[in-house]
Amino acid sequence: MDEDPKFEADSIVFRFPPSAASSLESRISFFVGEFENRSHTLIKRTEYLDAANTVVSTEEAPLADGVLSFAALYWQPNGTSMYWVTEWDSAAALVDAEPYLPLPAAIWLGLAVYADDRPIETYVPGMPVRVEHLSTVVTIESTINDPRYRRW
Repeated sequence: MDEDPKFEADSIVFRFPPSAASSLESRISFFVGEFENRSHTLIKRTEYLDAANTVVSTEEAPLADGVLSFAALYWQPNGTSMYWVTEWDSAAALVDAEPYLPLPAAIWLGLAVYADDRPIETYVPGMPVRVEHLSTVVTIESTINDPRYRRW
């Protein structure tokens, strides 16, 4: 039972340049929101942008229901020591510090999923509630295999 629930509401956004088959850039987001009148849904949104950075079309898909918290941490491979950070901007990482790796070495993802006996519609933020915590670490192979990646 989470007696003092303080849940994260992170989002992750990936931008992909146009491919050979399309002139549109893709922006893929993962976040917790409402989908088809269902609250607390982990959602994947894909937006396609033209050269003027205008959204041409959008697709959304639910990934999981009952998600109260979505959190992400990024393993900072640049600088004099490696550590977890709460935000990552690949453009800023390039100018941050040596070895100037644009991607984190790993991403920690955590979910808190509603597991209470009461219907989720009765949940009010801040009330004690039973949850299941799930987490994983995803390594970024292009970073950890880069010869500049420091192995202390």
